[in-house]
Amino acid sequence: MNEILTITELVEKLIVPGLRFTCFPIHGDIPFEDQMAVFNQTATDEVKIIVATNAAESSVTLPDVDHVICLGLCKQIIYNAQSHRQMLTPTWISKASATQRAGRTGRVRPGTVYRLYSRENFENHMEDFEPGEMLRIPLDSVILMLKEMLNDESVTCVLMDCLEPPNTSTIERSFESLYKSNFLTQPEDESEITSLGSFVLALGVDLQLGSVVGLGSQFGIAAEAIQLAAV
Repeated sequence: MNEILTITELVEKLIVPGLRFTCFPIHGDIPFEDQMAVFNQTATDEVKIIVATNAAESSVTLPDVDHVICLGLCKQIIYNAQSHRQMLTPTWISKASATQRAGRTGRVRPGTVYRLYSRENFENHMEDFEPGEMLRIPLDSVILMLKEMLNDESVTCVLMDCLEPPNTSTIERSFESLYKSNFLTQPEDESEITSLGSFVLALGVDLQLGSVVGLGSQFGIAAEAIQLAAV
């Protein structure tokens, strides 16, 4: 959001005789009513500029886009195998996403796409498609939810039946992580959810933050633990 606002401020400072630039940010944190203004008709001396996240790839279709500037980047959740944590970080988009972005123009009249990266990078360094989210996140919360839902059924079998099944090593690390955090009774599929695991799952927050709140409640310092988790 900060980057979108920075670009918006820079664009709206541009001075071109006879033209004025109006920016419309598209972002999940912006109220829906404000984002709908992007569909309003522009004046004859007005240039409409949309500064958008990935929402513009598929969620929003504007009929009158003449030019698309594609940076070739997006912020995406990726899995760090060394730390067994997920990170939101800038990364290259896939070829499929690049094609989807190009399709934002040329709806009702010819359009142009400016890709701010080399053809070599597109052909040699971008994946054909983005990997599924299950391959990009630690499976701790997924396994905990499945354990709650499936009761005595095997969680591993369900995960391996997915269209893009995760690596077995990732599943094993998640079981170990859940056991060390005292969310499961054993670091294996046959384990049961502990009372702390059920409590954290019901909170619906990051598991480690939920653990802070849960342990704080057990030791009678719930208010302080909630404040610490919020920080």
